[in-house]
Amino acid sequence: MRYPQLAAMLLSLAGCTGLLNYGQDYSEPQGGAQAKIRISSNGEVRLIPNSNCISYTREGAGLVVSNRFSVSGPPKLQGQSLEMKGKAPEKMKSAEVRVAAGQPLTVAFSSLTPGQASCDYSYTLLPKANEEYQVTVWHDLDAGYCRFEPSSLSNPQQRVVSHQAEQC
Repeated sequence: MRYPQLAAMLLSLAGCTGLLNYGQDYSEPQGGAQAKIRISSNGEVRLIPNSNCISYTREGAGLVVSNRFSVSGPPKLQGQSLEMKGKAPEKMKSAEVRVAAGQPLTVAFSSLTPGQASCDYSYTLLPKANEEYQVTVWHDLDAGYCRFEPSSLSNPQQRVVSHQAEQC
């Protein structure tokens, strides 16, 4: 190649695309079958629609709740209410959002407390049309654990199936 510096720069910029998308807000679907999910957390949660793996470049992927300071302010959907059943857990940031039903949804959680351990994990679930869910993700670094708890608000007796997601 005649211009190795240009090639190196273009490759490095291509790798940054995922980082640029990392700070974007989640975009709710505009049509089709939908479900509602209340996300509650004491860390940062991103939703990755139509994906069973972690890729922040997917259309609509983005931040839903965050306990971190940001110059641009909290995520636009944080605190949003869709009049869902039940109440959000106290002492956590929450958002009630619409998601596409019948498609995999990856919930990516990240928590970092300076000077302590961190949590960084993701799970995928498959929301059903017209159903309501509560997904609570949090860390208790003093006790040494991180938790992901999905539940159905529409049918509390029904177990919500999820599996751990990996990088795409």
